[in-house]
Amino acid sequence: MGLNISKVCCIYAIISLVDNKMYIGSTNDHCQRMRRHKSDLLLNKHHSILLQRHVNKYGFDVLKFLVLEYVENESELIKTEQQYLDLHNPEFNILKIADRPINITRSKETRNKISKSLLGYKHSDKTKKLMSLSQKNRTVYCKHTEETKRKMSEVRLGVKRKPFTVETKKRMSESRPKRKILDTETGIIYEGFKNVPTNFKTSTLEAQLRGQNKNNTNFKLLSKDA
Repeated sequence: MGLNISKVCCIYAIISLVDNKMYIGSTNDHCQRMRRHKSDLLLNKHHSILLQRHVNKYGFDVLKFLVLEYVENESELIKTEQQYLDLHNPEFNILKIADRPINITRSKETRNKISKSLLGYKHSDKTKKLMSLSQKNRTVYCKHTEETKRKMSEVRLGVKRKPFTVETKKRMSESRPKRKILDTETGIIYEGFKNVPTNFKTSTLEAQLRGQNKNNTNFKLLSKDA
């Protein structure tokens, strides 16, 4: 009987092709968990606000999903996940303690027990076999598009990414909070450099108001809290 890969316990990673930042998690049903991640991200309700903001800015297709390790016993799942969290310190994980509820803070004694339990941990031969199998059969349960495969290949080979499209640049620009600019003569406040009525180019105006060049205008850049 063949191995039901989707039901095997594993440690997985979600990695951004933009900057290689990652999220690490564990599951006893890989396919179901990946579908949940995708659904929550596309519905803008993912529990990791950092990963959600990244997807909102760059799109879902910049993510790649990988199995880091198959775990033989479910009882070892959290322990193994903690090892990976400690090793990689993933940027998209808000919590760095495996399976810890958000509103619970572990005592120093409990943290020490967790740390001691991870010392000397070794994988069994069966787990190593499952890890090897995962590398050979990854695409069976999580197929990537040809475009995603190309991006993954470029990351591995160190190929420079193509420039962002006009649409992507527009989304990135819109996602940034607009700075407020005060017209010192009229008292009118404008949001965003592009909305300021002036003969200067936007880049020239921004450089002057940020103090990079001498300010020859009657405009003033307000603080972010203004």
